[in-house]
Amino acid sequence: FKQEWAQSSGAISVAHLMVHRGALVDCGAPVEAVVALWCALRCIKTTVSELAKVAAVLANGGTNPLTGERVLSAETARQVNSVMLACGGDWQAGETQFRAGIPVKCTRSGLVMFLVPGTRN
Repeated sequence: FKQEWAQSSGAISVAHLMVHRGALVDCGAPVEAVVALWCALRCIKTTVSELAKVAAVLANGGTNPLTGERVLSAETARQVNSVMLACGGDWQAGETQFRAGIPVKCTRSGLVMFLVPGTRN
């Protein structure tokens, strides 16, 4: 977490600008607290198998294709997919979007998750 937080000044600045411009909903918490939560979430360890389940849910409109359980609303899944398409490739987001054309999420540890919306696996 310390390393993520130490590198978060740009995210804090962008979040303040987005709140000021009305592009980010003011949730009532200080921007710094929201970015601190984001930094903490970036530190969660996962397995490839767990990440594949997340990808399957997102690609299947919020429903787990293995169990049939609705995990996210279809609207939330669509919004997450849209954000991943726009910025999931981190600093190379535009290039990733141009080359892949599908939602992607890259991690600092080298894990890459591609989504093909509408597929079940």
